[in-house]
Amino acid sequence: MTSPRQSPQGPCGPSEHPRRAARGGKQKGARTRADVVQTVARIFVAAGDPHRLRLLLLLLDGPLSIGELARATGRTVSLVSQQMRVLRDAKLAKASRAGRTIVYAVIDRRMHVLLETCIGHAMKSGRSP
Repeated sequence: MTSPRQSPQGPCGPSEHPRRAARGGKQKGARTRADVVQTVARIFVAAGDPHRLRLLLLLLDGPLSIGELARATGRTVSLVSQQMRVLRDAKLAKASRAGRTIVYAVIDRRMHVLLETCIGHAMKSGRSP
């Protein structure tokens, strides 16, 4: 994956720099708002399950149908559908209809960066996912 354009604020542009907004502006050392902390915790809980993490990693390469996800993971369509509902509820994935098929995709390109960073960290520390 190509590296996002670097700006003085980091890999995302000034208009999409959530860390600064979560701290309540540009104040250095300001506490993160409680609602933002709760949202981030829900994201990590949803992505923290190994089966859901595998689904997210598969979706990094592009949208896949529920059947393709089930075949790739060796799980039933029903189980994958339940796991995808958790990811959708956490706003990590979205579903769209293509005829009679439901296709899933990762919502936010920043999720790619987050997951790749986590994978890089795990590989560097000797623990691969």
